[in-house]
Amino acid sequence: MRNPIHYITSNPMKRRTVERFIRQHAPDIKIATREVAFYEPQTLDENKVIKYKAGEAWQMFQRPLIVDDAGFYIDEFPTFPGPLAKPTIMSLGWDGMLRLAAPSYRATIYCRLGYVDEDGILHHFRGKTSGVLDIEVPPSLVERRGVYALLRPDESTHTIAEMAGSSDVDYFSPRARALKAFIDYMTNNVEENKK
Repeated sequence: MRNPIHYITSNPMKRRTVERFIRQHAPDIKIATREVAFYEPQTLDENKVIKYKAGEAWQMFQRPLIVDDAGFYIDEFPTFPGPLAKPTIMSLGWDGMLRLAAPSYRATIYCRLGYVDEDGILHHFRGKTSGVLDIEVPPSLVERRGVYALLRPDESTHTIAEMAGSSDVDYFSPRARALKAFIDYMTNNVEENKK
């Protein structure tokens, strides 16, 4: 049996999502969670953010681990807010963000996963989902679930938050898409090493 891969997060919702997804889709991959909050560089460069978090985590644990970072882009400003989503929302609020997203209200949510293997090598996996921000969502739900409460993927009639608890969420969630790419990599990598 392989040693567990440590998933580094301070977010209990992310932890539960990752643990459930791996348990359901790759039960041979063992995940152990470490609750650590990292400083996140304030940059529009997704790669720099994940590289920094992975480097910090590797320095602490020196074992295989996963870190992730999520954000979103609005079509009206294609490189914004990206990794700066959290401070932007804190500054503008969701009403301000929706005003920036007008008139198309189109956006793409992403999750970038960084897997550091036993040799300290960083591997990137990215999932994304594009759609329309539903401006009719109650503000209280948006405050709890953020952009997931607002984004209605192109191929769906429901927002990602409305899909919670259904199998659809694993199809549309950017984190699930990044995890699927990670699982595919791990499965192929293990198979290659057996040859």
